[in-house]
Amino acid sequence: GRDIEVIEDAVPLHDVQVSLRMDCCPARVSLVPDGIDIPFAWDGSRVSFTVPKVVLHQMVCLDA
Repeated sequence: GRDIEVIEDAVPLHDVQVSLRMDCCPARVSLVPDGIDIPFAWDGSRVSFTVPKVVLHQMVCLDA
């Protein structure tokens, strides 16, 4: 790659809001692998939560 500059700094995203349609209310929403629980809301068909920080990627587990 001639004339291509690679930027290696990861820019973190903060307070990423997520809403997913689900068949049932999850018992727990947590960050993986940290195991930190995230508060969530259930409206009968959707679960909503906010991921506090994403640097490159963040996995979230929704336990049934």
